[in-house]
Amino acid sequence: MLNWLKRLFQGNSNPSSRNSSVSVKLSSKASPQTDCIRSPLPSTRPRTPPQSPAPVPPKSKTRVPSPPPTPTALWVPPGKSVKVKDYVIPGGMVYVGTRLQTEGPHPRVDPCLINPQLRIAASQPDYEGSGMGYWPSYSDIRPDCRAAYLEWLSGDRCAPDACIGYVFLFFYGLERRVLRDFQALKIDVSEELAQITAEVERLLEIYRSNGSFSSYGSRFLEICQLLQNFGNWADVEPPLTRTGWEMPLGLKVTLGRMIAEGQPIPADWMWSWYLHSEQTRLRTPATRCADEFRKLLRSRYQQHYGAGMVIKPNKRKLKLEYRPASSGFLSVNLTHLQGNLGDLPDISGLSAPLNKLQTLIDECTDALDPYSRWLGRNGESTDPKAALALLPPELVDDLEDPHIRKLEQWLAQTLGENEQVVVPSQQLLEKWSASSTGNLTKKESTTLAKAIENLGYGIEPDVRFGGKPLKSDHSIVLFKLPGEITAAPSKEYTAAMLLLHLAATVASSDAAIDAAEQQVLEAHLESALHLSKAERTRLRAHLTWLLQAKLSLQGLKAKLNQMTTDERAGIADFLISVAGADGYISPQEITMLTKIYPLLGFEADEVYSHIHTFNTASPVTPATAPVTVRSAAQTVSGFAIPAPPEVEEDSPEKSEAQDGFGFNLDLAAIQHKQAESAKVADLLGNLFEEDEPEAEAPEPAYAAESEAAIAGLDALHSQLLLAIAQQTTWHREALEAKADELGLLLDGALEVINEVAFDACDDPLTDGEDLIEIDTDVLEQLLS
Repeated sequence: MLNWLKRLFQGNSNPSSRNSSVSVKLSSKASPQTDCIRSPLPSTRPRTPPQSPAPVPPKSKTRVPSPPPTPTALWVPPGKSVKVKDYVIPGGMVYVGTRLQTEGPHPRVDPCLINPQLRIAASQPDYEGSGMGYWPSYSDIRPDCRAAYLEWLSGDRCAPDACIGYVFLFFYGLERRVLRDFQALKIDVSEELAQITAEVERLLEIYRSNGSFSSYGSRFLEICQLLQNFGNWADVEPPLTRTGWEMPLGLKVTLGRMIAEGQPIPADWMWSWYLHSEQTRLRTPATRCADEFRKLLRSRYQQHYGAGMVIKPNKRKLKLEYRPASSGFLSVNLTHLQGNLGDLPDISGLSAPLNKLQTLIDECTDALDPYSRWLGRNGESTDPKAALALLPPELVDDLEDPHIRKLEQWLAQTLGENEQVVVPSQQLLEKWSASSTGNLTKKESTTLAKAIENLGYGIEPDVRFGGKPLKSDHSIVLFKLPGEITAAPSKEYTAAMLLLHLAATVASSDAAIDAAEQQVLEAHLESALHLSKAERTRLRAHLTWLLQAKLSLQGLKAKLNQMTTDERAGIADFLISVAGADGYISPQEITMLTKIYPLLGFEADEVYSHIHTFNTASPVTPATAPVTVRSAAQTVSGFAIPAPPEVEEDSPEKSEAQDGFGFNLDLAAIQHKQAESAKVADLLGNLFEEDEPEAEAPEPAYAAESEAAIAGLDALHSQLLLAIAQQTTWHREALEAKADELGLLLDGALEVINEVAFDACDDPLTDGEDLIEIDTDVLEQLLS
């Protein structure tokens, strides 16, 4: 038998070859110099035959056990080759021989052992593995399967379409070597462990698509990496791709060590923890824009937690367990590995840190939602301009596009040291798009405004703040944004802007507007309406644009007639306060007021009585000088507001009237009237919109389908889908009411609709429990 087995292995005359052949001398003892290593087995020394027993009654006879067989299995080390029949197996890492037993009370042949005595059907290899069982064993599979397995081994174990059963047969041997042999060997196995680890990583790269092998291979890889990395955790990278349902052991160990030592947990490790936890809940933007999502989450995590969260250790301890793929194991003893790790907290029982991270994940998902939807509508093809407009500001610096960099340089050079500057719209449009020669639509203007904002600049008019779409023959105001950014107008800003528009119409009726008028226009609106710094910056730019634009009273009358008398009176008071902001109302301003007053429903002559009433309504001590309402002589140039009474130098009224403006005016009355005017700001929202004929809105494509089937749904579920389409978010109670009206149970109905959505879009339509969110991209595809 021994002579026959020795002929199975062939020598290689080139010792430097990577896969040098194994030359094995089979003897009862393995020499330290041999290339092949015998698998450690219990002692095989034959026992001395027992002496003849004394005569005993037949019933008490005992059977003498046979001596254990001589071990005849050899481990071929990595980098060596071995020949079985006509197959040369390069790279080693297999057991070859006639006997290699499993452990346990009922030992049998280990599934990984390649027995050269077994028949091989070399002419008819079963490449598909039709004769392979779920737990295959080389000694039990058919000869045609053995031929296909040996052929896969001889081909460097890299055929991507190989039967996964053959991959598992080879994998069983790696498990046995690391989990059994290494514990018995008294030599340094670090080099061989590194080679086996690399081989498992290589196999996973080729066969990860098979869920079973991916799971077993990944868990075994973790054990190998743990054995390699004791005391060297700084070089370990977190797994950022989920490969199975279980949390990776290496992740548990590393996070447990960080928590036990009181170390802050970096962003990538927290993300990996969340990704492999049971409460993972990712919406479409987090998966469609995966790279951008991780960058944004890392940035905002560091803003909130600096170097990372510091988590208090929990009482539950980590217990190492491994479930082998090979049926040759009854159990795996990891006592030595557990002892080296010590008592570590088991993170699988913690939820509070992940709940905190969930808040950041939701914020990042919402921030990426516009860009994700754009990718969904445009086939996920990237566009630097769309990315600049739709990505959060934290990600803009990562955009490497020459056109964007040129636009940024032009903005910086145009503004220089100025806070704001007026430029022709055409200049900006040319920098934004070389092919842009005409006017922009509202959607295009919004995209441009967002892009400019992400570069740290603003424009007026801005369609997001009530402005009109950009026109190539108009002018715009460029300005630098402060640190804070306001993406939408507040109610206070809307009030300030609309009233400012009316006031600027009056003020611009002068031949020129002096600095005092402009400063007071800004200062009073800012202070009266409590605007933020970003809103004050934008309001000043808006005023600059208003004063250089051609303001008109056309189209105002019909809109003003829709307001109540009190609302129109509030607007009138505000206009008078602005016209007299410089302490003097000119004839031109009075003329303009007399034009506006009839629009407000007042007689033109009421301007004068309103001026008088406005000034005498002040809570300040009444004036002592007479008030001139109308000049008797034509040579008087205007209507002068009388000076307020003398007040002490250090009185609040004195300091308020003279602080920075250099004129005397009853500011208390002005502020009082402006504050009242802000109350009607909601009614002024469309006051300055041009009366353009509105195109008749097309009827939605699904409007006529309420009774017909949609996306393969029946009539009732189609009606529920149409009801869902009316909102982007639903409270559960409200949606349950809709389902009840149709005689449907909400959970079952949503399951039916989401199954259809998965078939059509690979995503569910709804997400959430108490607050149900609708994926509008999926909805659009279902209704199309």
